[in-house]
Amino acid sequence: MIAPMKVVKDRPYYVLALLVLVYMSNYVDRVVVGVLGEAIKTDLKISDTDLGLLTGITFVIFYGVLGVPIGRLADRFNRKWVLASCLTLWSLMTAVSGVAANFTQLMIARMGVGVGEAGCTPTAHSLLSDLFPPRKRSMAFGVYAVGPPLGIIAGTFGGGWIGQELGWRAGMFAVGLPGLILALVFVLTTREPVRGQHDVVAAEVKPPPFFTALKVFMGDRLFVHVMFGMACAAVGLYSISTFTVPFLIRAYDLKLFAAASLFGLSYGISGVLGASVGGTITDWLGTRDTRWYAGVPAIGYMGGGLLLAGALFQPDYRMFILMFVLGSVLVNIALAPCLAVVLNRVSARMRASASAVMLLASTLVGLGIGPTLTGVFSDLYAGRTFTGGGSFLAQCPGGHAAKTADAALQAACKTSSFHGLQVALAVMVGFYVLASLIYVLALRHTAPRTVELGAAPLDPLAAG
Repeated sequence: MIAPMKVVKDRPYYVLALLVLVYMSNYVDRVVVGVLGEAIKTDLKISDTDLGLLTGITFVIFYGVLGVPIGRLADRFNRKWVLASCLTLWSLMTAVSGVAANFTQLMIARMGVGVGEAGCTPTAHSLLSDLFPPRKRSMAFGVYAVGPPLGIIAGTFGGGWIGQELGWRAGMFAVGLPGLILALVFVLTTREPVRGQHDVVAAEVKPPPFFTALKVFMGDRLFVHVMFGMACAAVGLYSISTFTVPFLIRAYDLKLFAAASLFGLSYGISGVLGASVGGTITDWLGTRDTRWYAGVPAIGYMGGGLLLAGALFQPDYRMFILMFVLGSVLVNIALAPCLAVVLNRVSARMRASASAVMLLASTLVGLGIGPTLTGVFSDLYAGRTFTGGGSFLAQCPGGHAAKTADAALQAACKTSSFHGLQVALAVMVGFYVLASLIYVLALRHTAPRTVELGAAPLDPLAAG
């Protein structure tokens, strides 16, 4: 048996705190189009489909596909510099989005954001796996997972207020530029941790070829179940992230800042609570029965999906918020155990690649399908229920009738725009229920991978 490597002190909790801030920046820059979406839609005269494309296919082409090669770079080179470079790029391109004069220019800027953000999660997951021992990784991933809800709180309050008072372009500048400062802090105050320092089996000198690693991943049934489960859950997540603020504005006649604040505060607090509690609870339950690593996500996604769907049909925004918070807590509880149970099963030089493969699947399915399909369904259903005569998209550019139109057409545009998005979101949050069913199937595969007599974790390359 190979003795554990000597652990080098890397200030893991300080680095974890910085990674939470990086993930905050990553997520708020990703969802800012949704926060400012109604203002962008009205200004540029675009449809819900166009709005979905900006955060869906347009973004995912680069964000998802480049996650794997950037993850491979993180497995080979200094991860501090990889992450700082990515952070600089996505922050700069978010700020550049604020000068876009039309849909095409905004789409190109969003592509640049996708390129930068592709390297965040694989690199961060690899760093965390070398900063914390296996027994603390669910906790670390749970704390890291509070980055998105904290980012939503900061982005919706700051970006929403600035967007309402100064316009959506100023909002883009406000959420993009702080990331440049954070990149500098990260480079100057952190160092690269020793790979595999907490592992019983020492890290390989070089990472294996990608397709060798991919064969290992795809040969593990738990990995496959978790990958597809996360992908389905991502459909619901990104649909909600993109369209909840527009939904609140249309359903309850709220102003931009009020809608953004309600969404940010409710999802942010529930996300922080769910993500942090989820990792701790699952670590405690998992030491008693490893099936809880799939059982917790199964319960969280089922209950959360049903509550979120029900929230969409509440006549009062206060009831919406209550159900939305409860549902968001449950779906956020599920994330940390999903990551920990998979990354604990692969060797140190494969973790960024494993994270990147999961990211690719969840991004292509979740981010690629979620917002885009929500926008398409919204426009289609709005068109079917439109009573103003003619085409909904022609009569209601940007979701609104012309200011000179009569009251009947104004009302028809408003009603159809609301009902279209309501039905579309209800369909998309149903993917959380599908994710739950996938994790039920994963229960039988959660036993740890071990060598003979269970003496030490098995190196996946040796396992074949």
